[in-house]
Amino acid sequence: MARVKEIIRNIQLKTYNIPEFQRSFVWTPQQVRDLVESLWKQYPVGVIIEWRG
Repeated sequence: MARVKEIIRNIQLKTYNIPEFQRSFVWTPQQVRDLVESLWKQYPVGVIIEWRG
């Protein structure tokens, strides 16, 4: 679970940015919480792409 904790920390620190070519961020805070909870509980989720540049 270290990876999930790292993602949560990066979200809290606002180190993630949406690139210019990506559509606008449209998730509600509840949807973000639901995704994090699903990851934490190791439920199957869709693809998450993290691009380090």
